Amino acid sequence: MTPTGLGGIITIAIRHHLSLSYCATGQRVPEDLQQAKNHRLVSKAVSLMQQYGEQVGKETMALRYHHIISNH
Repeated sequence: MTPTGLGGIITIAIRHHLSLSYCATGQRVPEDLQQAKNHRLVSKAVSLMQQYGEQVGKETMALRYHHIISNH
């Protein structure tokens, strides 16, 4: 998954107040389906940003994603 793909999913869910029940980690269904967890999504977003070179400090991440974690 690219940062854009995950970012789009998170943005749509937040903007439209949608709950995510499951996320796919691959193309095999049902083997690659996992229950959606806030901390997993944020962790994956951080990992992808680091992988693709975007440097973001802890303070910036806290500002961007605090509302997701606080709703957990």
